[in-house]
Amino acid sequence: MVGTCTIQYSVSYDRASMDYWLNGSIHSRNVVGPDEAVEGSQFRRRGSSDLAMVCLRCEFCHICNKRSWTMFGVLVLISLFSALAFINNEDSPDGIPMPLASNTKIMYSPPAGTNRTGEYSSSKGSNIIKHYSTPANLTAKKHELILWYFSPRYLLNPLKDGGRIQACPEAKCLMTRERSLLNQSKVVIFSAEQIKGLPPQRPPGQVWIFHNNEPPYLFSHGRPFMKQPWSSVFNWTMDFRHDSDIYRPYAILRKREHIAKRNYTSILQKKNGLVAWMVSNCLDWSGRLAYARELKKYIDVDIFGACGQRSFPRTSNNKWMQHLNITYKFYLGFENLHCQDYISEKFFNNFNLDLVTVVRGGGNYSRDAPNGTYINADDFKSPKELADHLLYLNNNTDKYIEILRRKDNYYYEAEEYRYIDINGAVFLEHYHESEALCNLCDRLHRIHQFKKSISDIVPWFTKGICKEASGKR
Repeated sequence: MVGTCTIQYSVSYDRASMDYWLNGSIHSRNVVGPDEAVEGSQFRRRGSSDLAMVCLRCEFCHICNKRSWTMFGVLVLISLFSALAFINNEDSPDGIPMPLASNTKIMYSPPAGTNRTGEYSSSKGSNIIKHYSTPANLTAKKHELILWYFSPRYLLNPLKDGGRIQACPEAKCLMTRERSLLNQSKVVIFSAEQIKGLPPQRPPGQVWIFHNNEPPYLFSHGRPFMKQPWSSVFNWTMDFRHDSDIYRPYAILRKREHIAKRNYTSILQKKNGLVAWMVSNCLDWSGRLAYARELKKYIDVDIFGACGQRSFPRTSNNKWMQHLNITYKFYLGFENLHCQDYISEKFFNNFNLDLVTVVRGGGNYSRDAPNGTYINADDFKSPKELADHLLYLNNNTDKYIEILRRKDNYYYEAEEYRYIDINGAVFLEHYHESEALCNLCDRLHRIHQFKKSISDIVPWFTKGICKEASGKR
C-alpha cells in the first residue's frame, strides 16, 4: 500500500440555489507507521448541466507525479440519485442535505429521574442542562473574542447562537471561525489534527491554544505542529489530560439529586446475552483484540462490527443502545490506545445503560469514575481471571445488582456532535467541550494570572504519554 492514492467524493443538492455540488478530497497513504495518512487537496465544485467535472492535483501518489492532473466526471443521473439520497435521509434535519459542514446537536444525557431505555434526552439547538456557575466577572466585563482558527471537524459552521458559549451564554465571551477577525481576537484555538501550512501573523499579547481530542499515536506523525515554527507558538493546552491548562474531557459523571426506585430483578429477567462489544478499528495497538479473543475462550462474548462475526444495523444509534440495554449484562469498553488520562466514549457512552462496562485503557478510572460502577480488566491477572469474575456476577444476581444500584447514583454528561463526512456517512461524537470553553473565558478575564509560553509542544504531547501492547511507553 505504499504510495496509494484515493479520491473520495460525494454529491449533494442545495435547495436554495437548485445546484448540485460535488464534494471531496484526495487521500494519499504512505504506510510507515500505524494509520498514517497524508491529506491532499480538498475540492467543492458546482455541477454542470451534463457533467460535473473537477480537476484535482494528485500528490504523494504512485499513479501520478506531482505535476500531473487527474480529470474525472460524474453523470447528472448519478448526481441526482445521490442528491435525492441526501434529501430523503431521515438523519438530516428537515430533509436538508448537509455537505462538508458539521451539523451539531447539543445534548446532555438524562438527569435524575429519567428512565434508561437507551434513548438520550435530546433537543435541537442549545437547550442543554446547565451546571456551570458563571463567575460574576464574566458577566461584568466586555466580550472577549475566541477564534477557532483551525477548528475540529465536528464544530458547526457558522457557530450557533451568535457564537455564545452553550454552557454559559451570559459570559462575556463570543466565539467565531472568521479568520478575518484574527487581530481582534483575544485568544486563538488551533485544533491539532487540522493544523497545516504556516502560522498566521500574530498580534502582540494574543494567546494561542493547542487543542486536541485524540491520543498522539493516532495522527501526530509528520504533522506541522511536531516541528518548527508551529511547535513553539503555543501558550496554553486544551486536552483530555488533567495536566492541560484547560481540561476538556470526553464526558464527566454527575451525582444524581434524586434516585428513582427501580425493579432490577425485572430488568435482569429480560437479558439473554452476557458480554457485548462493538469494534470496527481492527488495528490492535493496545492488544485489545488479542485480549478479547483470549477472553472468549472462557465466556461468551458477542463481537459486533468489522472486527467480529456479528452485525447490527446502525441506521439509528438509539436502536443499538436499546439493544445493548435490554440484552446484555456487560460491555467491553476497551480503548484502542493506552494513553495518559485517555477515557473516551467507549466508557462514557454506555454508563447510563443497565449494564456494567468492563474497561481497559490508560486512564485513571478510579479518579474519574466512582468506585464500584465499572470493572477494570487491569485488576485481574489474566483474561481467564476476568471471565471467572464476570461469570460469578452473572450467577450471583444480588452482587450484579449492587453495581447497577451504585451506577444509578450518577449519570454521564456530554455534548453530542453530529457530523457528516464527504461520503455522506453520519458520525456521532461526544465531548464535554462547552464547559471547558467557559473556563477558558474565565481565564481571559484574568489573563494576567496565566501568562505562559510553551517552548516546545512536542515533549508534552508525546513523551511517555502512551504505551504499546508490550507495556512500553
